[in-house]
Amino acid sequence: MSRDAEAQTAEALGQMYLERAGELLSLAFLLTGNSDATVEAVTEAVTIDDAQNPFFGGWMAAWARRLVIANALEMVRSQLASSIKRFQKLHRGVPPADDYLPPAAWTAGQDISRAQMEQSILAIDIFPRCVLLLRRFERMSLEQAAILLNTGKDMVKVAETAALVELARNVAREQGWRPAQTRKTFCSQRA
Repeated sequence: MSRDAEAQTAEALGQMYLERAGELLSLAFLLTGNSDATVEAVTEAVTIDDAQNPFFGGWMAAWARRLVIANALEMVRSQLASSIKRFQKLHRGVPPADDYLPPAAWTAGQDISRAQMEQSILAIDIFPRCVLLLRRFERMSLEQAAILLNTGKDMVKVAETAALVELARNVAREQGWRPAQTRKTFCSQRA
């Protein structure tokens, strides 16, 4: 490959990351919950040496999000392992809706802001949060999510359901709903 072609590939790749920097940083932050790990995960995805190869550069553009996800998950691997153990130990099935969610008639009457949504997602413990992000937001297959999270498909299914319940509860709380009783839920980081 000529120097000119290498320079063009590097420039195109750099431009792709600049155009998607905000969404990649946001994704990495929601996965890790840590600003330093966020920057490191995205930076490592950008500086892969093989990006100079035109074939790999094209592939990398299509898989930029996957690289950021893999880097972000690696940054929090030990936290994920601990969260999986906590989740296995504490999970007792999906709790009754009347205990965990606002009544069906309750409505906030307003749209949720991006900041409220981020807070609602970040309030979920890291394992179910990552499952939620990978399965629902990134539309990753059950098998891919299980592999990336180093756990079984059944555990991913259970965590996905738990995270959806917790997200609904957190969004309602962000908009003013208060449960009749306050207690730590099975996949929440807050009471």
